[in-house]
Amino acid sequence: MEHIGIVDFCRSPISKAKDGGLNQLSILEIATRVVRALLDRNPAVPRDLIEVVAAGCAFPEAEAGFNIGRCISVKAGLPAEVAGLTLNQFCGSSQTTVALIADMLAVGKGKIGIAVGLEHMKHIPMGGFNPLFDKELSEMNFYIGMGDTAENLAKELQISREDQEAYSMYSHEKALAAWASGAFDREVIPMSLPDGSTLIKDECPMPPNPEKMRSLSPAFDIKGSVTAATSSPVTSGAGAALIMTEGMAKELGLSLRATIVTTAMAGCDWTRMTITSDRKSPDSGQDEDGRLRCHRIERGLRRAIPLCNTERWLGRTQDQFIRWCYCSRTSPGYVWSAYRRDGHHRIGTDRWDLRLGDHVCRWWAGCLYHPEEGVNS
Repeated sequence: MEHIGIVDFCRSPISKAKDGGLNQLSILEIATRVVRALLDRNPAVPRDLIEVVAAGCAFPEAEAGFNIGRCISVKAGLPAEVAGLTLNQFCGSSQTTVALIADMLAVGKGKIGIAVGLEHMKHIPMGGFNPLFDKELSEMNFYIGMGDTAENLAKELQISREDQEAYSMYSHEKALAAWASGAFDREVIPMSLPDGSTLIKDECPMPPNPEKMRSLSPAFDIKGSVTAATSSPVTSGAGAALIMTEGMAKELGLSLRATIVTTAMAGCDWTRMTITSDRKSPDSGQDEDGRLRCHRIERGLRRAIPLCNTERWLGRTQDQFIRWCYCSRTSPGYVWSAYRRDGHHRIGTDRWDLRLGDHVCRWWAGCLYHPEEGVNS
């Protein structure tokens, strides 16, 4: 089977929902600008050979409705024959669009696709505008929030508030160091705003203040340990990845910056998000004991708790995670990229081999693996 991979990736800055710069733009406008920028810097890509624009969105309604994947395709000026679709898997939506397109191309359904992730958490609230809860699922506590599941894990796994805050501080430090080094200069597309200003970088990272973090009250359980400082901010933004077969990339004089080796999914208990299934999948890169065989990993959840749990479960340290963005930057539902433990390595500088995996309940936790790279490199 022909190799499939990511040729290029770019995104908008990540904006705070409260008083953020991107509140001046619709998410359709933001995502369209990102896709246009991705295409503009890859002029060799034949627009008429793009098979699909697949958009991942946790709450595809209002300005993110009307099949926003198709809206982006048309608004970005792609030919009418380019298909557009919208996928909802909550926080895993965008990475699942990458997996979907990779699987399509792998079986010969096209040669090029664009995966988009987007969310505007100011314009469209979590839960949407008119949530209707099923009685039976409500009795099963199916609609439990992620903050409450984090508290469940903190108690069950004895993850202390101190451990959570240490992860959060490191997250902000890595994000700030990456920006200072210029690591995101190519990845992030500046956004001109109606008020005449331009948003050029993420709004959320800030120098950690340990004393202030320790002073915060628990956000979800008055007797709990999860605070606003150990949860990701409510944000808005969009990202897009250009995916194609290796043969097409070579024909166009391009290269795969990241090869997608395989994809996998498994369910988990929705009250204990990130406590993954024991079901084994030989194609998902697991050793015989069920542990993930990887040197680098990305987990797509938005609290320090599941990240601490992942570290313990895999026997890895936080330095070995591809991106530790969740407390400092954004929900990973719409944007992801890879960079090394120093925060400076991202897709576009080296050849990476990736495995994409989900542990899907109501939300999502995904993984990127780079099995060839040494742990300490």
